[in-house]
Amino acid sequence: MNNLTLESLPNKFLPFLLGHASCSAPKNCKSEIDEIFTQSLKNAPTLKSDYIYNAGNWVLKGDRTGEDAEAAQLRSDTNIYRVRKANKIRNFIRANHLEQHVMVPQKFIYWDKTSQKFFVVAEKVDLSDEVASPQSDQVKEIIKQDAFLGGQALALVEGKSERDITPEQAKALAELSFLGLTDLSYNNMYFTNDGRIAIIDTEPLKRTIKKAMSDSWIPWFTDRDTWVMAQAIAGTAKLKMACADPEAIKAVEKVEKDHFLWNMAKLIGKIALAVLVFCLVPPLLAQLAIAGAVITALQIAILGYATLKALGLLLSTLHISSLWSYSHDGIAGLVNIRDLELQGAC
Repeated sequence: MNNLTLESLPNKFLPFLLGHASCSAPKNCKSEIDEIFTQSLKNAPTLKSDYIYNAGNWVLKGDRTGEDAEAAQLRSDTNIYRVRKANKIRNFIRANHLEQHVMVPQKFIYWDKTSQKFFVVAEKVDLSDEVASPQSDQVKEIIKQDAFLGGQALALVEGKSERDITPEQAKALAELSFLGLTDLSYNNMYFTNDGRIAIIDTEPLKRTIKKAMSDSWIPWFTDRDTWVMAQAIAGTAKLKMACADPEAIKAVEKVEKDHFLWNMAKLIGKIALAVLVFCLVPPLLAQLAIAGAVITALQIAILGYATLKALGLLLSTLHISSLWSYSHDGIAGLVNIRDLELQGAC
């Protein structure tokens, strides 16, 4: 979706658009944001990056800029998808009665007439200075290597107070990872002053990759769920590195196991279906009153595709199995998964 405008905004975003009749934002929210843009957004102090602005009770997020945007290779509509992702996380929290353990700020969309761009308006959260307690001293040193990025890793280096992620919080975050709804990097592990995990960053960074895969031939020969599963395991690997409580790690691994076994069962079923094609297609084609050359061509095409699909599914099975093995191979395995993700392998 290129050059997104107010007129081309999909209907699914209208409930989040400030000023729209169906938007659930506080009545004074739009007027507050209007005032900021009237005074010029340039006068608003920036937070962390030059596209994130402090706006009183709200935080404004524009599109990534410069090298930051190029490095992320984001689609033009990625920014506004923050609101959809935040809403899905909020619905999950409510449905599972996790309000005492995890929270996500409300997020809306604002259309700036001057710049002709959308901004995300996020509720400002009262965050604690605490950071998540790493799994061990070894993991702490690994996390500290990311201090140059700022955020929680830098706070850890600076010696801020540490807090353990509880088993309930760990389980909730692990489930969110398998739903593809949150980034579980250490720098996204914030606490509120009342001890809840605050999921601040809901930017779908890998949406570009997902869309590229959907538009390519790859899904025809592999399994889309496997890619989601790989992303989830990468997320829970990072989560376990931030869990000092052994019970929290067990909670994460229980979620991992349930999803892994279900995904493997589906993959095996799909492989069995591909193999079944080899048994059924030849006799079925033989029953058709079609010229022999046509039947031969059909048989080659169908069996050829079934072969490639079976091989793709088998590779998917091996890929997920290797990640699963790494995730249970101690700290070295968790670091391996993190490195594979950085290389784009999961």
